[in-house]
Amino acid sequence: MNGRHLSTFIWLRWRLLVNGWRRAGMVNFVVTMVLALSAVIAAIPLFAGSFLAGFYLLREAEPKHLLFVWDIIALAFVATWCIGVLTELQRTETLSLARFMHLPVSPRGVFFINYISSLVSLSTILFLPVCSGLALGLAFSQGLRLLAAFPLSAAFVFMVTAVSYQFQGWLASLMS
Repeated sequence: MNGRHLSTFIWLRWRLLVNGWRRAGMVNFVVTMVLALSAVIAAIPLFAGSFLAGFYLLREAEPKHLLFVWDIIALAFVATWCIGVLTELQRTETLSLARFMHLPVSPRGVFFINYISSLVSLSTILFLPVCSGLALGLAFSQGLRLLAAFPLSAAFVFMVTAVSYQFQGWLASLMS
């Protein structure tokens, strides 16, 4: 899939999302926009707060305490992600593979766009700034070895989201 096709599918995904919001009614559209804007605005203080917590509060924390903090963050992410998956279980893929098999696009490309668009959710918008801020604060306060928390956090997010996306697709194929 070349860049032109990719940008066309991203535009199509965006239009389908906006049209779905509008079809649900003007009140739903306004509430969704307010919540989305609030989540994006909340990401900035979450990043700053977690950076300060990592820099000041966890400056002399033992490794077992750091593990406990990361475990709480991971459990909170998994819980909020599962709630999001449960609320969207009845929805199938936005860009179904069957609808695009006659076009010059690979199934891998359509799957990739669907997966990446599933990452844009309230859970990831709130979780990633917390992880990034905490990892950066810990790296400044305890040493650069804690920069390893960045790839580990990303791997954790991709692991949880990929398994849940696969489960969601499997369940949708069973229902159809």
